[in-house]
Amino acid sequence: MLSMHRGFGAFTLATLRLMRRYRRIARTLPLIDAYPAAFGGRVGYFEDWITHPEPDDPYWVPRRATVSPELIPPTSLLTGWSDVCLDQTLGLYPTDARRGAGGAPGRRAVDAHVRLQ
Repeated sequence: MLSMHRGFGAFTLATLRLMRRYRRIARTLPLIDAYPAAFGGRVGYFEDWITHPEPDDPYWVPRRATVSPELIPPTSLLTGWSDVCLDQTLGLYPTDARRGAGGAPGRRAVDAHVRLQ
């Protein structure tokens, strides 16, 4: 991601660098010492992120992209058990259902499946 804006060649070289160094990087702790070999150098904002690992850290308060669920229009919610946004997606479901967003074909089957889980 750090190289995509520089074109396909730079992106490919960055991907190859990561593939070549992955094992060594994955076995090195702390991560702040390991990641520059993967990224090709230090990245300030990434270091900020990994030095604030707790979600309730005050560092994250001004960086949260929060919006009242009532402001989100009825939406088709799709996720999988391993998705990074699973918690947020499941959290939006009750709000969407309360607003009467149901009624689409197949919705009852989805509702039943979510309730059973």
